[in-house]
Amino acid sequence: MGTMSPMRGGVQASPPRARAAATIAVLATLAATLASAPASAVLRLLPEPRHLTPGEGRLPLGEGVRIAVAGDDEEDGFAARLLSDEIRRACGVTPAIVKGGAGTIVLSRDPNARELGEEGYRLTVNARGARATAATAAGLYYAVQTLRQLVEPDGLDAVAIEDVPSLRWRGVHDDLSRGPLPTLETLERRIRTAAELKLNLYLLYFETSFAYRAHPLLAASGGTLDSSDVDQLVRFARRHHVELVPEQQTTGHMQTILRQEHYQPLAEFPHGSTIAPGPDADAFVGSMVSELAPLFPGPWIHLGGDEPGDLGQGRSRSRVESEGPDGLFLDHVSHLAAIARAHGKRAMIWGDAIVDHPEWASRFPRDVAITSWCYDSQKDYSRWINPFVAAQLQLFVCPGALNWNRVFPNLDIALPCIRDFVAQGRKAGVAGAITCVWADNGDAPFDLCWYALAGGAAAAWQEGALDTTRLHDAFDWWLLRSPGTELADAIARLQQIHRTVQSATRYDANLALYWQHPFGSPLDNQMSASLAPASGIVCQLAEDARLRIARARERAAVNREMLDTYDFAAERMHAIGMRARVARDVAAGFRELQASAAARQSAEWKHSMERINAALVEGRETTLALRDEQERLWRRDNRPYWLGNLLALYDRDAQLWLAETDRFRECDLRVRLGRSLPAADELELMP
Repeated sequence: MGTMSPMRGGVQASPPRARAAATIAVLATLAATLASAPASAVLRLLPEPRHLTPGEGRLPLGEGVRIAVAGDDEEDGFAARLLSDEIRRACGVTPAIVKGGAGTIVLSRDPNARELGEEGYRLTVNARGARATAATAAGLYYAVQTLRQLVEPDGLDAVAIEDVPSLRWRGVHDDLSRGPLPTLETLERRIRTAAELKLNLYLLYFETSFAYRAHPLLAASGGTLDSSDVDQLVRFARRHHVELVPEQQTTGHMQTILRQEHYQPLAEFPHGSTIAPGPDADAFVGSMVSELAPLFPGPWIHLGGDEPGDLGQGRSRSRVESEGPDGLFLDHVSHLAAIARAHGKRAMIWGDAIVDHPEWASRFPRDVAITSWCYDSQKDYSRWINPFVAAQLQLFVCPGALNWNRVFPNLDIALPCIRDFVAQGRKAGVAGAITCVWADNGDAPFDLCWYALAGGAAAAWQEGALDTTRLHDAFDWWLLRSPGTELADAIARLQQIHRTVQSATRYDANLALYWQHPFGSPLDNQMSASLAPASGIVCQLAEDARLRIARARERAAVNREMLDTYDFAAERMHAIGMRARVARDVAAGFRELQASAAARQSAEWKHSMERINAALVEGRETTLALRDEQERLWRRDNRPYWLGNLLALYDRDAQLWLAETDRFRECDLRVRLGRSLPAADELELMP
């Protein structure tokens, strides 16, 4: 689905002096805004509580602080330990955790507080103590997440909070099938971090990345989770009040399965990507659901169903001719829903087929939940909402992080989509919102998506629309417990690179541009020529981002290792600008060679050759350094599976730099032997 989102135009970057003046103006406005902002903005809480009243004074957290758990429930004890760990890290003291209602901080259940719902809580802090109250373990857990964000070295600000989520379900969608398969430790860290944002759904996307006992041909060596892995993740997620949802594709996006001869009877077209509904396909889908469903205790199972491009076009064409395309699709979905129902689950299905055919919605099984995705920035999302609401189907709105096929997520598209899609969905009464992360082409580091995911979490929890200024101001504190905004500022610089690149090339800083070698082909050369005038701005912005990331690293108290991934993204952005600059410098150096070719031993000739060689060495060394860093980060967070496909691109790129170096060595030798230089177009140089 990641490939469906169109790219939007950008804004030409301002000159440095104008940018500096604009920055000063923005900072002045920000200072004035903070001075008059609500306490929740000053306290930098993500998500923002629904009601917050600042109090007087602070609650110190020194020696002797105690966290009292009023009940005997282990879930509440777990939340208390999270809070104790936070206080120990920030304040240097280890609070005692005691049972009962007497302590510096009291965590208590009130089953009669029905107005707080399943996940709401009350929190009061004053100079004498703090009390968190909720009707359920989940509500108390979320109160603790807010308390953790309030903890500072000198204690807690006095405050009164009453908070309930605006949407029942708030989730993140994690693609485990397009290359990187995270280690269990990495997945647990993602689930824990999502829970800190009060997200309560985590979707695991499978094509062939689950090891089905019934289908051993699907399991790539080293590239699957098995039932024991799932059991560990489910137990971990439940402690953090997160429901894991398995998502197994059952219609489209099945090319990895259908390329095998054993499964050809299931395919619409030989070795295609779409299944042909029928008895054999139904049995195949049913066997996968039968293995997955018992492993996940939550209420949901997602059965894919998006982008079934070939459905009814091949093997099942005769059924379309007799039943119509709506009959075929609706029969397929009804069968999937029945399988899920037989296992005590409600089916989720992607909604794009009905977005294209809204008249089908009224005929959908009523217990099927729709996950309606749109990843583009629109003013009106009614097309993705209204047909399902009118048909009284349970609906989840699904914006995207816009990370796929890009060096860094394009937040100019992602954040407005998250803000407006979720806000319009809430107004229409949707059940939840899920922010989608995809890993198309296997090169999409998940940690780069936390800014968009934090925006999605805030939009789904808060009553009002997402405020992107407050997101910027709170992000470093939430993710790093850093008092500054250096990482958020670095992210803003990386986004400015997207705009600069778009202004020059009509594309953002995507992976296709990253891999375009300046001497790879005439088209690559043409793209480099378009970008060359802006290459200095790209590199300057990337360097500025790296400096801010370095400062964020100094100030970060937690999650410092994530900054390596952001620094790597900035290095790759820098490489895009560097390649265009190198292409320009080599072309200029060659023109100098042409001018001084008659005097090969002249200082001008030597200077030009040194200039060209230095540029080509820079390109090769940058590629190899980035290769090493990408491999390190991959092995840190993921299983080795699939890594070779990515490293092969770096190896090919390094060979192209070596080949270009050899071509200029040959140019030098030709002149040494009294022969003429080749023409510039023969070398495919920038004009």
